Amino acid sequence: MASNNSATEASEATHSTTTTTTIVPAPLVTFEKFPKLPRELQDEIWKQALPGFRLITIVQRLPGAMASFSMSQATPNIHLLRNTIQALAEPPIILRVDTKSRNVALRHYHPMFQNVLFSPVFVDPDVDILPFYNHRALAAFYQVATATHANIVEFPLIRAVAIPHMHLTTTPHNSLACAMDVIKTWHRVKDLYMVSPTMNGPINGFPVEEMKMLLALHRRLVLDEMTEREKREWMIPSVVFLREEDLEEITD
Repeated sequence: MASNNSATEASEATHSTTTTTTIVPAPLVTFEKFPKLPRELQDEIWKQALPGFRLITIVQRLPGAMASFSMSQATPNIHLLRNTIQALAEPPIILRVDTKSRNVALRHYHPMFQNVLFSPVFVDPDVDILPFYNHRALAAFYQVATATHANIVEFPLIRAVAIPHMHLTTTPHNSLACAMDVIKTWHRVKDLYMVSPTMNGPINGFPVEEMKMLLALHRRLVLDEMTEREKREWMIPSVVFLREEDLEEITD
């Protein structure tokens, strides 16, 4: 009899424990008033939900099967190279809420670089920043963009680009050359961010003040070349030196 009572108590205790740990999901909330608002007001509310500045980091990932593939060969396989370039950015949530929110978002966000990246990425070209993880990713991106004419069609839409100023895989002269190339090839960019990493350990690159001096020396040459090429007044972009964490704070 005692054993039966013990078994009953144990069963009740187990049931009690199970009951207390059960999580009841919160009931769904229906915003009944929102659909009744004027369409213009709904659109304005969705517009306020836009995320603003975003970092769309471009990386190049080489799978093991491509270890012996030379990226520097004269006629690389563009399709193979394209499959290694990716954009690290989630689509804005407003694109996925409902049809109305998506319509508002698509006034600002466009699927871009579908012929350059492994898959296209939604970009607001007026405010989003394209940071390149390293110079290798920048070179591969430009190589595919040139082959697919994206450099003519889509590069002029972008307003801000970020490249490494100092990096483990960077040499000082390569950093300067890349900055000059970005200014000339992304010729509608208004802001060029030169980013120093937060990682500890040896990194390569000119000190900031020396880099600024070298950029100033090259400024006249670039200005003359671009003014002649564009056949009109051309504004050289502002060059901003900052740390990686400071770049991330721009989008906060």
